[in-house]
Amino acid sequence: MDEPGAKDGDRQARRDWIRRVLGAEIPILADGGDLARQDQDIVGIWWNARDSINEQIEALRHAILNTGHPLAVDACENGLAEFTGGVLVRFQAAVLECRNATPEALEQARQNVAAYGALLQTFIASSDTLPLIEDNPWGIQVTIRQDVGRAVAAILQHTKP
Repeated sequence: MDEPGAKDGDRQARRDWIRRVLGAEIPILADGGDLARQDQDIVGIWWNARDSINEQIEALRHAILNTGHPLAVDACENGLAEFTGGVLVRFQAAVLECRNATPEALEQARQNVAAYGALLQTFIASSDTLPLIEDNPWGIQVTIRQDVGRAVAAILQHTKP
């Protein structure tokens, strides 16, 4: 909502307009920033990591599919979300829920992000398959553990009360 360098009066005028016209309240963080901006940041962090991972996986998927082997085709059709047992999808849903949370629901939403973030971090740290995917024989650069690990850590830092 606020651009860098905006004055406090500008911020307050915008909040007043949003309250008056849209009937919504934009909470103010302790550092003077807007909660809406912070929550958008966590979604942006996740989208960036997800997009990077999707590009890597798609390149690897294409290489694997070109082998023409039926098991390779089956593996590619399941996708990363299936591979993680749904933890990836639940974490993404928690991040979106946190972004859209009302002030009353924000604490629970933060707890959900923390819980699913911890599950996802445990998964990427303990998966026997991820190192094999990352060290693939096609030379496709795949950095899932690094990208997801960084994104989850940054999101958890942003959602601390």
